[in-house]
Amino acid sequence: MVNRVSPVQENRMIEKSLEELDEATIAAALGILGISHRIKKTLLKQLHPDAAAAFDQDKPTRTCAKELTNVKSERQKEILVAMEAYKDYSLAFARALILKTPPAQRESRSRKKEPWGKSGQRKSDLLKKLAEAEQKHDFYSRLYKQYTVDLLRLAVYARSLITNNRIRTYLDQHHAVIVERFERFIADAKE
Repeated sequence: MVNRVSPVQENRMIEKSLEELDEATIAAALGILGISHRIKKTLLKQLHPDAAAAFDQDKPTRTCAKELTNVKSERQKEILVAMEAYKDYSLAFARALILKTPPAQRESRSRKKEPWGKSGQRKSDLLKKLAEAEQKHDFYSRLYKQYTVDLLRLAVYARSLITNNRIRTYLDQHHAVIVERFERFIADAKE
């Protein structure tokens, strides 16, 4: 049986080892290229102590903990209480609670992508995709109508060739295969 180290404990162990060894040596000992992605200095500082403790117990995931940094510490505590009450530590539930956060409890860092700013961007992206889909639908429906009209004209023309006695006689003598194709084409057009 293997006892896993929690993310907080892993972070503490790496920080402690960095006091005596350099990053390259630790990475070589662990068999990885670098350890900078494993050091969570800013994440733990931005979390409420109760949220950090829950993160240490592997209740919310690392991504969920990162999402919690979008709101102030008091709101993190409220969200954590709601997550514990519903026993739902999923990322989707956390994001839903974060999006419901009043503006006064939001963290005002200069981030490119804040959760409450994404909905407007998503809406405009979806509207663009919808407009493109409508244009494609209109194009293909017009093209289908044109092909249908052309097919009907072709069927009428082929029928007129076969029903004309002089042309039918000539086609039977010189191009019997074409006559068979025309007859099949006319029969398919009737169905």
